[in-house]
Amino acid sequence: WMSSDFGMKLLVGILSDLLKNPTRKGKTDKMFVVSDANYDLEKCGLVQVVWRHITKNADLTDPNKYLTTVNETQLDDNMRRRQVVTEILNLTREDNGDFQCEAKCENGNSAMGHLITITVNRYVRSQDGILH
Repeated sequence: WMSSDFGMKLLVGILSDLLKNPTRKGKTDKMFVVSDANYDLEKCGLVQVVWRHITKNADLTDPNKYLTTVNETQLDDNMRRRQVVTEILNLTREDNGDFQCEAKCENGNSAMGHLITITVNRYVRSQDGILH
């Protein structure tokens, strides 16, 4: 957990899943990065949570590469829990690197999750036949 004086805690983790892809022979990798931000709506205002590829200095927002799902739950009068799950589609060696989740409050305060390093140790043949 990462916590701050403005009432926010951030929990991060990863899930890896090897799934059958019905459109291609063999298996493809998917990886999910998950964060939970618990925050006080009164102290923080609305919170924006985004996963970043630190090595590439880029937010994980490209809809052709990432699928992000956001769920928010009211815990009590002021406390909220925002869960952000970002799926990295068609995981390849180009996805190697450090990832981190950042949560920002409307008032400008922010919190960073723990650094997660992803290493892909295999090659994937793309539809054009190139190994990545």
